[in-house]
Amino acid sequence: MKNLLLISFFISILAFAESHQGGPKILLTDPEADTTELEKSYTVEKAAPPPFAMPDLNERDRFFEGVIFPESWDELKKDIFFMELKSKTFEDLVKKYPDLKKSDIHKLKGKK
Repeated sequence: MKNLLLISFFISILAFAESHQGGPKILLTDPEADTTELEKSYTVEKAAPPPFAMPDLNERDRFFEGVIFPESWDELKKDIFFMELKSKTFEDLVKKYPDLKKSDIHKLKGKK
């Protein structure tokens, strides 16, 4: 069923693209999609990644391996911390997360 909907969606896009001047164009949102066959007949454009995306849980958990979080931390707080490791300084993180060991924050900040 999912594949049928996906095929219908692409056919609709193709029909729409062909009806417009300047040649048929296709905008793909999946950065891993194989566009080899489509590029033979169409101009394939890939959408820009969103400016903010939550981390993949498996990636996040591998990244946090060995760090012990307080029991009060839920999945959202871990996600936010993961994202803030990229944008905040070590000093800011220590102030914001006093319930984490400084050594763990330092180790994680060094991984980013």
